[in-house]
Amino acid sequence: MNSENHLVAAAELQAFIARAFVAIGISATEAATIAELMTRADVNGADSGSMTLYSGLNGAVIYNIVEDLRDAMEGLLDAKEVEESVGTAEVRATFKASRVGTIAGCYVTDGLIRRGVQCRLVRDGTVVYDGRVGSLRRFKDDVREVAAGMECGIVLENYPDPKEGDVIEAYEIKQVEQTLG
Repeated sequence: MNSENHLVAAAELQAFIARAFVAIGISATEAATIAELMTRADVNGADSGSMTLYSGLNGAVIYNIVEDLRDAMEGLLDAKEVEESVGTAEVRATFKASRVGTIAGCYVTDGLIRRGVQCRLVRDGTVVYDGRVGSLRRFKDDVREVAAGMECGIVLENYPDPKEGDVIEAYEIKQVEQTLG
């Protein structure tokens, strides 16, 4: 920043843009001046979406600057992936079918099982399969989901070998926005 007139120079703004910094002008008399500098600045291949401009801030609203900075920094954080359990089913019997492969006759012990949901097959405490529920049936009907306390037939996508005593754990991956401490 130029110490004589306290103005942001174009070269300084270029450096901020190239490094994806957040520039804040306090007591700026004309917001268009900073925006004009940004359009003239040569960003040298920097991602134009990586710069956030806060213009028009003055001394009267400086108490909001901390909240604004926090919001801007949280916006730069990537969403965190969190695994959420949907349900659990115990394999009680298996049946061979020529067209679909092996059907796991299951009892849903917790939550619910949905067709197409991510799942893992656990055998003796070890995960032997991680994929999707390919087909879900209750009696002879194709169903979307089966709740706890009910029996169903499950075919796992690309896994032909479920065994009695296996546990199928259904889960979903959700995107959660991160926050600063």
